[in-house]
Amino acid sequence: MRIVLVNQFYPPDVAPTGNMLQDLARTLIARGHQVQIVCSNRAYNDNVTFPLSEIRDGVIRTTAFQRPYKYTAYCRAA
Repeated sequence: MRIVLVNQFYPPDVAPTGNMLQDLARTLIARGHQVQIVCSNRAYNDNVTFPLSEIRDGVIRTTAFQRPYKYTAYCRAA
């Protein structure tokens, strides 16, 4: 079965929700499913950006959520 999981964060990011999703993805792959993750390309702490697409441990990681710099600065100022 082909499964798409969506979350703002996914490893190599350190956010806990991303780590939980990674455990789920690995379990699904071990059961024979094809898994794709759709997540942000920015890290939880906003200091790092990740590749727009990569394959890690058999999981296809694709980014879809990108916060523009101006929007991020505005949210911090508010």
